[in-house]
Amino acid sequence: MDKSNVGGRAYQSARTEIIKWILVILITFLMYRFVKRDSLIGVTNRTLPPTEAALLNGIVWGDKAGFQKDFYTDLKNAGLVHLVVVSGSNLMLLSEGVIGGMAWFLGRKKTLVMTIVLGTGYAAMVGWELPVVRALLMMGLMYLAQLLGRKYNIGRGLLVAVVIMFLADNRVLLSLSFWLSVMAFIGVITNRHKNLLMEVVWINLWITPIIGLIIGKIAWVTPLTNVVVIGTMGIITGVGVLGMVTGGWLLWLVYPMLRLLATVTEIGGGVGVWQIKFNWCLALGWYVILIYWILKRRQNEMADITA
Repeated sequence: MDKSNVGGRAYQSARTEIIKWILVILITFLMYRFVKRDSLIGVTNRTLPPTEAALLNGIVWGDKAGFQKDFYTDLKNAGLVHLVVVSGSNLMLLSEGVIGGMAWFLGRKKTLVMTIVLGTGYAAMVGWELPVVRALLMMGLMYLAQLLGRKYNIGRGLLVAVVIMFLADNRVLLSLSFWLSVMAFIGVITNRHKNLLMEVVWINLWITPIIGLIIGKIAWVTPLTNVVVIGTMGIITGVGVLGMVTGGWLLWLVYPMLRLLATVTEIGGGVGVWQIKFNWCLALGWYVILIYWILKRRQNEMADITA
C-alpha cells in the first residue's frame, strides 16, 4: 500500500474534521453574539404578510402580539394553538430537526454538541421559560449520554431529570406544562420511525392528551388538522430561524407552508366549534393504548431477533 496515499487520506480526513468543528463553533458564536429575539421578530414582520409573520413568530418564539383575536380563536377551535406557544415540545421538535438535518454532514457527535448549545441559546432568548428549561434538561441528559458513548436508560434518565426539577420547585408535579414536556420527551425517545413526518406525528400523539387537559376540550377536527400541518413544523422552525438570522429572504421558502397552516386554521376554526370535553379518564385510556403499542412493537422485534 502506498504510504503517501494513506498519509494523504489521513490529512484530508483531519482537515475535514477541523473544518466541521470550526463550522460548529462559528454557528454557535454567531448565534450568541448577534442573534436577538426582538430583532428576529422584526425581520419576520418586515418580510412576510401579517398573518404568516404572526404564525412564524408564534411557532419559533411563542410571540402572540401579531395575532388578530378572531384568528387566535380559530387556532384554538382547530386544535392548533399549541403550535404557537413556547413549549418544551417545540424545542424537542426543533432539536430533532437539527440533528436529522445536520448529522449527515457534521457527524452525530458534533451535531449533538451544537444542538445542546443552540438549545441553551434558544432557552435564553425566550426568557428561560420553564417548559423550555425542562425540555432542555431532559434532552441534555440524553444527548450527554450519547456523547459519552453510554446507553441511555429511559426510566433512569427521566427519574434524574424529574428529581432535579422537583428539587428546584416542589410544585412541578402539579404543572401540566411539566407533563407536556415529559410526554414530548417520551415521544422523542420511543420513536422508531425513520420518516420525519411519522416521527413528528408520533411525538404529537404523546402530547395531545395533555393539550386536551390544559384546554379542557378537543375539537373533533384536531387530529385531522394536526396531521395536515404537523409535518411542516420542523421545516418551518429550522428554515424560519435561519431566514431570520440571514436577513429574511429565506423566509419566503416557508411562506407556502405558513399559508397552508393559515388556511387549515381558518377552515378548521370554522368547523371545530363542535368539541368534546377532555378529562383524565380519556387521557389515561389514550396513554394505555400508546404503551400497549410500544410493548407490542418490542415483542415483535424480539420475535424477529429470535427467529
